[in-house]
Amino acid sequence: MKKICQTILINFAVLCTLISGLEIGFQLVYYLKQGHFVFEYCGSRHGTTSEKIFERHPYLVGRPRNNIEIKDKSHITVKTSSRHTRWTGAPDNDSRLIRIAVLGGSTTFGTKVDDRDSWPAILQAKLGKKFSVINYGVPGYSTAEAIIQMALVVPDADPHIVVFYQGWNDIHNYHNPSFESDYYQHGMSQHTTLAIPACKEKTALEKFSEVSMIVRLAQKIKTKMFSRARKNALNELKETPDRLVDELYVRNLKTLRCLSKKVAGYSFFVPQVINKERFRQKEGSHWWSPFVKNSAMPELMDRFNLLMKSICPPNDSQCIFVHDILSVQWDSEDFLDFGHFSKSGGEKFASILAERILTKLEEGHPYGLMKQEAQPVLP
Repeated sequence: MKKICQTILINFAVLCTLISGLEIGFQLVYYLKQGHFVFEYCGSRHGTTSEKIFERHPYLVGRPRNNIEIKDKSHITVKTSSRHTRWTGAPDNDSRLIRIAVLGGSTTFGTKVDDRDSWPAILQAKLGKKFSVINYGVPGYSTAEAIIQMALVVPDADPHIVVFYQGWNDIHNYHNPSFESDYYQHGMSQHTTLAIPACKEKTALEKFSEVSMIVRLAQKIKTKMFSRARKNALNELKETPDRLVDELYVRNLKTLRCLSKKVAGYSFFVPQVINKERFRQKEGSHWWSPFVKNSAMPELMDRFNLLMKSICPPNDSQCIFVHDILSVQWDSEDFLDFGHFSKSGGEKFASILAERILTKLEEGHPYGLMKQEAQPVLP
């Protein structure tokens, strides 16, 4: 029995030595060719599509790089403008056009669809040459990032209209025990969403995991086991609203409305639509809302949209809640997954929004809209 144990230990030691030797050899070869180890990065490596599209930003975590054009493995093209925004087809010189800034998350950015199939690009095509739609959407951006954009970024475009498509990235924080009023945890998660490493002081184990596949694998296994045990222990899956997130969502929307008044003539608040059928059919929770039961998400999002509706008072003609979005039938074919629009979904969404914008402008009055002496001609 003793000999068997010794043989097993020796074989195990030899196997570990071989695996470690192979990894060390592979890492050295990779280092000589690339100048860094396989997993070592801190803003210096841009291997994935996300890393090629987005760059570090001191306040927003990340933003699109300017003037790039990238095609991923699925042959989806992502082109950006000089404003660090995704291409919509708007002309470079839009000084004499009606400028529309759209803010939101991945659905606004156009995750999983080609440039021409994002809803802001479709909106641009529907409105025509007298308009310039500027797509400030970035995956993961919530109302917290929108506030920073409205304070520091959007004013440079001097828009006449601002469109806010917010909701999913705020309800993402529902029942998260780490969530705080300053959106710190949400902001830190953006490093993963945009594939932008958080360059903070790292522990020896974290540094080791950057150059060791074995340690990296062990950490992933540990994280998954801990997450599953923690989830079971806390019974995380909820079906009820999160009062703190609701209050902060309303607070942020009110701030956005105030900022928008200073920047543009009209503010359009658009309720979030999701693939309700898929949420109801899929058991458990979605990875983007890990503490909420999927079956509860449709009703919770409806309630969240009512909170947005309360932002625009009836007597404020410059604040528009686009209720029409909720009046149409949204089918699974309108989405690519749980909430990102397919081409047909983007068409439907942009059509509703374009009609609402044109109707508002045709009502006639230029108050707060035309701020320049050389006023663009309304359609």
